[in-house]
Amino acid sequence: MANSENFLVIVRNAMEKEASTHPDISAQYLDAENDVLKQLDQVKNLISQNVDAIIVNPVDSSFTPQITKLANEANIPLVYVNRAPAETDLPKNVVFVGSDEHYSGDMQIKEIARILDNKGNIAILQGDVGTGPGILRTEKVEEFAKTQPDMKVVLKDPANFLRTQAKDVVTTWLTLGEKIDAIAANNDEMVIGAIIALEAAGIDPKTVIIGGIDATPDAMDMMKQGKLALTVFQDAAGQGKGSMDAAIKMADGQTVEHFVWIRFQLVTPEIMGKYTQ
Repeated sequence: MANSENFLVIVRNAMEKEASTHPDISAQYLDAENDVLKQLDQVKNLISQNVDAIIVNPVDSSFTPQITKLANEANIPLVYVNRAPAETDLPKNVVFVGSDEHYSGDMQIKEIARILDNKGNIAILQGDVGTGPGILRTEKVEEFAKTQPDMKVVLKDPANFLRTQAKDVVTTWLTLGEKIDAIAANNDEMVIGAIIALEAAGIDPKTVIIGGIDATPDAMDMMKQGKLALTVFQDAAGQGKGSMDAAIKMADGQTVEHFVWIRFQLVTPEIMGKYTQ
């Protein structure tokens, strides 16, 4: 795992649950703590142990070709989960289980625009710029905003998907004097940080249209309180279960499709009761 932030904990818990249903499966879990070199070393160590399959949640997608090469040379099945690998043409016994990031940012900004009647200043809290979610979710927000004559992106800074960094970024934004009508965050952890920063500055979060992605339990709690206008459900449990299932099948010699897609779904206060992680 790249790290142990809330969403990825749900992914891992689902992996553990799925593995526990197979009495002949023994699974071990490692946290790279957002360190690319540490993750590469972890992969090398697992290969040296001659494991039957490896699941990787990449720290940085630009390094996945190295991981793919290592696993492929060792003839060990490899599953990428949640964060897509850089390669679009995956070799045999390498798969990706996750959600198509072209949809998440698009769903998010279109709902923000609907609420704002296609008018206003948008600020973007960007995730890790070395990952597909951090890149594509941001691009979709920017692309849509450019199509609206009365909407523009006025602020954009990375907070690496982390709550504390998002709090610091938004705190800095509030000193700049730029009017912010909506905040589009690449994930829900950064949403929480934004809300904390707004409240610390004496600003009611309900006066800013805030949108996240993931539908984590903490974010759903913020939505119940009226502080979060929308999020996009990313099925963490589905990704975790799907990745473990793919790894087990490949370790057993079965063939799995190179891309296993788990759907995104828009979540608003009206339907939030349907979505729990």
